[in-house]
Amino acid sequence: MNTETIITPKPILIPKDNIDFARWSVIACDQFTSQPKYWEELKNYVGDKPSTLKLILPEVYLGGNMSDKIVKINAEMQKYIDDNIFKVIQSGMILVERSTPYSKKRLGLVVAVDLEKYSFNVSENSLIRASERTILERIPPRVKIREKAPLELPHTMLLLSDPDFTVIESAYKSEEKELIYDFELNQGGGHIKGYEVKNPQKVLESFKKISTLEAMQKTCKSCEVFCLAVGDGNHSLATAKVNWNNIKRELPESERENHPARFALVEIANLYNEGLNFHPIHRVIKNIDIKKVLSALKNEFLIEKGITEVIFNSNETLNMHIPSDPMDAIEGVQKFLDDLKLEDESIIIDYVHGDDNLREIVSSVPDSLGIKLPPIQKENFFEALAARKVLPKKSFSIGEATEKRYYLEAKYIK
Repeated sequence: MNTETIITPKPILIPKDNIDFARWSVIACDQFTSQPKYWEELKNYVGDKPSTLKLILPEVYLGGNMSDKIVKINAEMQKYIDDNIFKVIQSGMILVERSTPYSKKRLGLVVAVDLEKYSFNVSENSLIRASERTILERIPPRVKIREKAPLELPHTMLLLSDPDFTVIESAYKSEEKELIYDFELNQGGGHIKGYEVKNPQKVLESFKKISTLEAMQKTCKSCEVFCLAVGDGNHSLATAKVNWNNIKRELPESERENHPARFALVEIANLYNEGLNFHPIHRVIKNIDIKKVLSALKNEFLIEKGITEVIFNSNETLNMHIPSDPMDAIEGVQKFLDDLKLEDESIIIDYVHGDDNLREIVSSVPDSLGIKLPPIQKENFFEALAARKVLPKKSFSIGEATEKRYYLEAKYIK
């Protein structure tokens, strides 16, 4: 595998020291989509301070006059650039150390990847592999946000299989790094530190060594093609790819090699890092006849060997049969829900992180029902992806809801 150019360090922007980082950094836009209170509290906390909250469109607010919202976001980005609030991390690599109430230390590497090495088309053997099937209708609205934006802010996380801890963990232990931020994240997100990598070439060489076919097959016998897999932000990376494809069609070949939109900023995490945990993503169905759906669920999974919990009418629960294999269970439940929505378009399906959030939503939303889904084993992730080509939609979450990636770093794409 030619892996030399997958990771391509590009200058990274972070706020200057006079900016309040706690207000600047906010959680990924696709979180707490059924809990507008979270976002209202965050908006009040941020106030009139510079913040990535003003540079994103939380999915809880999707709808309405999208064009005005997008224009406002792009104008705010340009204002921050004009106000010179950023400093540039020239090495193009930042080591991230994150602690939360659920995890003492999760390490990651923020760096740009080449979108020419990624595809969300499962039939293409790309070096960076999408982990779930891309819902194509979700891409155009996201491209509208990105196509005129001067900056991108990443919440995509890619996963690396490195059981010997030779890349990210090795760089973290090295003295060739400098602390560039250290603060408490808002809304219960834990604590985060960032270190500029002073010797990026050393990290690139380590990555190249573990990305050979021989090295990959030591941990994943079926992984003959890809060496990075999307762990979070599938649709964000797919949007970056579509945007780049749109741009490059208008460019002469000579301008394609180093165009900033060709490279997407991501955080790469080692699958074997102790601080990286897989959690299930539960389902909530709204606007339903609860008795009718419960009856249909029982009939659909009547003879399966696994068991899960269904929550309804605030706090009532019952046990439901599902397939014993977690992947089959997720796939089966998702197909049932998709078919249900085809029959009745008024039904809303939401994806929820955490048992407590699931119960809170069901108890506060009339005519809703929650289905708990099982976790998948992270050690089997690469093998499962290699075998299936793509995993069931919303199969897993990296951490609990508050552990999701916060927007912090940025990169020019214009």
